[in-house]
Amino acid sequence: DESVIVDTPSSISEIKLPYHCLIMVVLRGKEAMLAKGDVILKPNDLVIAVSTRQEQVNIRRVLLGE
Repeated sequence: DESVIVDTPSSISEIKLPYHCLIMVVLRGKEAMLAKGDVILKPNDLVIAVSTRQEQVNIRRVLLGE
């Protein structure tokens, strides 16, 4: 799935995540990067995020536009 975040590149710090959500790691190819604020998500990146159960739907909506 194509991400709305990738369609309009922003640094992780600019993404408006739900309050109880945190992007921890970005996997890009064979590289794993800590998700620091200046990292910009690119097509085919995988994201490891943590959230409360209640916020899982919201973080998917923010990252994937679902």
